[in-house]
Amino acid sequence: MNGAAVGEALQASVTGYIYHRWLQELELRIAQNAVTPRQAVRLERQVKEYIEETVKLDFRSLAILHLDWSSPGAQQVIDRIYTEAYSFLET
Repeated sequence: MNGAAVGEALQASVTGYIYHRWLQELELRIAQNAVTPRQAVRLERQVKEYIEETVKLDFRSLAILHLDWSSPGAQQVIDRIYTEAYSFLET
């Protein structure tokens, strides 16, 4: 794989990680009857797009091929995007 392909794979991996982590929270909200199925579908679509676009934008400014993914800085980027996505559940 060349650098661009590795970058795309990392981007997809981070997007998937954040999105699936967020889906677990949505599942809890549905189980608690805090979100209706209709709301859940709408939220799922919005958040998936939001996460994809945010990761894409944030990764443009990072040297992702040289980033230490175990560093606090890398985790902060992922946590920030997740926290922003989580806020969709609170509205």
